[in-house]
Amino acid sequence: MFGKHFEFNEQTIPVVEEIGRHMPGGFFIYKAEGDEELIYANHAVFDIFGCDGIEDFKELTGFTFRGMLHPDDYEKIKDSITEQIGRSDDNFDYVEYRIIRKDGSVRWVDDYGHYTETQAYGGIYYVFISDITEKKEQLASDLALRQAVIEALSESYQSLWLIDDMEKETFKLYRGRDSKNVNLDPIRNEEGLLSYSKAKKYYVEATVDPEDQKRLMEDLELDKMAKRLRKTPQYSVTYLRVMDDGRKKYFKIEFAKANMPDGKMGMVVGFKDVDEETREHLAQNKALSDALNAAQQANRAKSAFLSNMSHEIRTPMNAIIGLDNIALSDTEISGRTKDYLEKIGTSAYHLLSIINDILDMSRIESGRMINSSEEFSFSKVMDQVTTIIGGQCHNKGLYFEHDIAEEIGDYYIGDDMKLKQILINILGNAVKFTPAGGKVKLKVREKANYDDNTTLEFTISDTGIGMSEDYLPRIFDAFTQEDSSSTNLYGSTGLGMPITKSLVELMNGTIRVKSKKGEGTTFYVTVTLKTSNRHDEDEDFELLSPNDINVLVIDDDMVACE
Repeated sequence: MFGKHFEFNEQTIPVVEEIGRHMPGGFFIYKAEGDEELIYANHAVFDIFGCDGIEDFKELTGFTFRGMLHPDDYEKIKDSITEQIGRSDDNFDYVEYRIIRKDGSVRWVDDYGHYTETQAYGGIYYVFISDITEKKEQLASDLALRQAVIEALSESYQSLWLIDDMEKETFKLYRGRDSKNVNLDPIRNEEGLLSYSKAKKYYVEATVDPEDQKRLMEDLELDKMAKRLRKTPQYSVTYLRVMDDGRKKYFKIEFAKANMPDGKMGMVVGFKDVDEETREHLAQNKALSDALNAAQQANRAKSAFLSNMSHEIRTPMNAIIGLDNIALSDTEISGRTKDYLEKIGTSAYHLLSIINDILDMSRIESGRMINSSEEFSFSKVMDQVTTIIGGQCHNKGLYFEHDIAEEIGDYYIGDDMKLKQILINILGNAVKFTPAGGKVKLKVREKANYDDNTTLEFTISDTGIGMSEDYLPRIFDAFTQEDSSSTNLYGSTGLGMPITKSLVELMNGTIRVKSKKGEGTTFYVTVTLKTSNRHDEDEDFELLSPNDINVLVIDDDMVACE
């Protein structure tokens, strides 16, 4: 330790003593042979042993290395030092042992030693020691705490195993040695001799329900377990186990990754009884499944009932509307009768719109409403929508503005009927809830164009009565209205917006709304359509006169055919 050219002898002892006086820790030198007599010890060593000076220390220890150690530790420490020096190229060793101080108290010290040969004294050891009692106590406390935590966490396991070497397939039983299970006795008895693969095969064949054996054998393959644990630090599998008395219970095996001291990956495998909670979970799932089936059956029955009833009501309603129109065309009826007929027609059309809404909701809920994908004239769809809404606005005294961007194509591929229904529903509501003198606006813009697809954004705004922020989250719920009095005032059923949202989503689009009470409402609708290269100038239109069209009416109600 003093360098290769330093020779320790009586002439150099004063040098060592001078160095030792300035060392903060204990330092001593002793002979390797014979009684292991000490040659030198500094005052820090005397302090560690609670001695006042060298004479006090000699009386306590006999001034030998053996006398410094606790009697119960000497042989083990002596063997450890000899073994370490024997395999060390630099002749270093490290040991920890107990000492007995002058006052009788037992302390722990650590010992860093270096062996060397000298001409004057033969083989000697240079040793640095320090008191590590507090560190050992803290370590013991930490280990006890850690062990208590491990014991508490492992309490729920019937048995806990450690696979410490996956290559050699060695494993150890950590918890469950006293578990009463005769099927596990052969594994416990052969622990340390039986390989993991053989133990796994025996366990699965002896304890696992035949239906789960093949799956569990695969799940317990070491390579498969290691692969999963490299991706996630822990996972579990559940299986049905046959108990000693023949009963079947659900068990769970939980796997956790363990970092072994040699740097290799090990596994902790815990077996847990989860029969009660698993059966409860299965019962809950069955109850939920039964409830879902019952609800689906009830929903199908409701949809079928609404669909059938709506069709049954719509047939005579069409007859009422048709006959009402015929009666209104009679020039000889009185003004009073005409007023009655117009009111009948208005009420019939309103009732028919309600029936149509119910039919739409029924088709949407039953999944019978599907998208068509056909090429259509976008300009014609817009003309039809603006003509209908423009007429409604004119009749009510509203200003209607529509702005269609120049980049919008003439033709697209998609479902034009649903697009038309979406726009008429939203614009119709705008007209309905905007008082005379107000404004309704439709703006169409191209939002994106990619891979032969075009996303269009429709913005519909009005200066109507608006809605509160509290109601907006519920605007698309069926049969909901912000103010129930609006049912009588505006004739609303509460189905228009849910149908509109469903149609938008059916077209893989989005719909959102902004509104402020007393200021108006704005809807933003986006739909994606297939792009078409067709243009209006490519068409040779032929105008048809209604007088040139023959119509065939087929109905099982003779009144409707009139």
